[in-house]
Amino acid sequence: MRTLDELFRPYPRLSRARTQDDQTDIFDLLDRTSMVSGSLALTFGRRPDFFKFLRIQGAKLIVFLMRNEDSSLQGIASMTIRPMKHDGREVAITYASDLRTSPQLCRSARLQWRKMYAELMKELPTVPEFQGTRTMLTAVWDDNAVAQRSLVKKNKNMETLYSPLQDYSILSVLGRFWRRRDRGDVRPAEPRDFPGIRERLCSPRNPRQLAWTPEDLDRTLSELGRSYADFLVLDHADGSKSFVLPVDQIPGRTVIVHSLPSFWKYLRGFLRVVFRLDIRLGGELRIKSLLFAGANQWQDEGESLSRFLHFLMNRDLPLPAEKRPHLYSVALWNQPDGIRHLRRRGFIGTTVGAKIYQVHHQDTPALKPEDMRMDNLEVFLL
Repeated sequence: MRTLDELFRPYPRLSRARTQDDQTDIFDLLDRTSMVSGSLALTFGRRPDFFKFLRIQGAKLIVFLMRNEDSSLQGIASMTIRPMKHDGREVAITYASDLRTSPQLCRSARLQWRKMYAELMKELPTVPEFQGTRTMLTAVWDDNAVAQRSLVKKNKNMETLYSPLQDYSILSVLGRFWRRRDRGDVRPAEPRDFPGIRERLCSPRNPRQLAWTPEDLDRTLSELGRSYADFLVLDHADGSKSFVLPVDQIPGRTVIVHSLPSFWKYLRGFLRVVFRLDIRLGGELRIKSLLFAGANQWQDEGESLSRFLHFLMNRDLPLPAEKRPHLYSVALWNQPDGIRHLRRRGFIGTTVGAKIYQVHHQDTPALKPEDMRMDNLEVFLL
C-alpha cells in the first residue's frame, strides 16, 4: 500500500496543490486554456476560490499539478471523493475533472503524468487518500474532439482506459415563442415535501443504481447555499410529484463564452432583439440550472419539464435584462429527444450529448452499464 506522496516520489514534475501560490498558478492556466465542444469554446472561471466548486463535488478533494522544468504550471487535474450508496452499501466514488494541459507542457511532465496516473488507477483501492475507492468516473462531451481523441478512443498502448457507462444530454433553453400562464401545479417545496425529496434521491429504485447518502446530500445543498425549501415541486394529477432545484450560477464557477456555433449566433441576435438579452463573446454566460431533474425519469415527452420552465421564466420576466438568465440548463439521462420535445412546446434551445465513463486500469475489468446506474446523480455537480 502506497500513499500519494509515495506515488509522487519518482515524478519530480508532478505535485499536489497545497498553497495560495498554487491557486494563483491554477487561475493563470485556466485563463490560458479553453474547453472546446465543436464550435463552442468556453472557459470556466473559478475565482476567487478555485476549490469552492470542488467542495460541491465532494468533501475530499485532490488537485494534481504538472510543471515544466522552469516550475511553470502547464497542467492540472482534479479528483473529488463522494460517499454514495450502491448495491446495498456505502461506497466511495471518485470523480475526475478539470483535466487541463497547455501546449507548452513539456514531454517529460506529460509522460510522468501518464505513468503516475496509470499506477494510481492500478492501486486506487489501496491508496489511503482515496478512502477505498473502487470506481472512478468522469464525464466527456460527445463533441469534445480533443478529449475523445486523447482519452476515450482505445489505444493498445494505453494503460488507463475509459469505458462508457451512461449517456446524458445537456439541454440549453434560451427562450420561448409564447408565454403560458402558470397552471398552479408548480410551487415552492413545503416542509411536507422535504422527506419525499430526500427519500427519492437517497433511495435507489434498484440496488445497482447509485444514490446519495443523506449526510452528503445535506452537505452538498449547504455548499450550494440551498436547502430543501428552495426546490420546486410539480403536483401531478395522479398524486405523484416531480421536483427540481433551480440554481442561479452554481457557486464557485462562472462560464465565459469565447466562440459560438452558428445556431447560437443566429439565436444571439434573436435574443438581443426579442428578449433584450445580449450574449457577449468574452463575457459571462448567466445560466440557471435545474438540478436533480434527471432523478424524475419523466416519460411524458417534455410536458413536466416545460411546466417548470414556464414557471421559472414567468418568475424571472420582471427582472432587469442584465439580471435575467441567458439560458436555462438541465441534464437528462438517456433522453436524446429531450430538446425536440421542448421545441414542439414552443421553446428555443439546443442540446449537447455527453457520457459518463468509468476510468480504470487495463488490468481492471470494466463495469457493465447495467452494473451502475447514474439516474440519481446530478451531472452539473460533478
